[in-house]
Amino acid sequence: MRKPSISLNFGSYNGPQLRDRSDLIVKCMDDPIVYPDPIPTKVEVKAATDKFRDLIQKANEVGGHVVVAEKKEARLELEPLLVRLGLYVMVNANGNIVLLEKSGFAMNKSSYEPGYIPVVGNVTLGNGKNPGEMTASIKAIRAARAYGFCITGELPTSETQWQVFSVGKSKFLFQNLIPGKQYWVRVYVAGSRGQLVYSNIATMYVQ
Repeated sequence: MRKPSISLNFGSYNGPQLRDRSDLIVKCMDDPIVYPDPIPTKVEVKAATDKFRDLIQKANEVGGHVVVAEKKEARLELEPLLVRLGLYVMVNANGNIVLLEKSGFAMNKSSYEPGYIPVVGNVTLGNGKNPGEMTASIKAIRAARAYGFCITGELPTSETQWQVFSVGKSKFLFQNLIPGKQYWVRVYVAGSRGQLVYSNIATMYVQ
């Protein structure tokens, strides 16, 4: 039997659609019994949603390249939060379609057969356009529900506390890194039923 799922792809939403969807999700997180400890918290998602809403309005009323850039940046902050929250919802719901529908996230139009995620390919690293930026990517996997880009500035060990950025795409731009410093990166791919598959670790010095 195919397992129901919610959509974590927000790329097709225009600005107002993303704002409205995020508003609905925040409201649905009010039930402490169904969603006792959401990650990220409702407060974090609401703050990002409010910021995005205000910049949409400002862009419509004032316009200008600066405001448009700020609105784009606010969207880039909001989407990963929604992806992380969606992963929490799916783990908490464990395939229960009622709980999934109560979350406020859009349901996938058709249920899917839980896809098996094979071994994740190597991570490709590169310098970004600006100092302190680094790009990371892996080959997209069809069965992936989300990707987690993990980074550390120390030689990894079994005790390493990785900084993780959960996104819905197989590419990511690390920012505000220290130029000239060596970083290590790995990526996990999240699949159905809590499946997590990690890539090999890649490393480079950031310009």
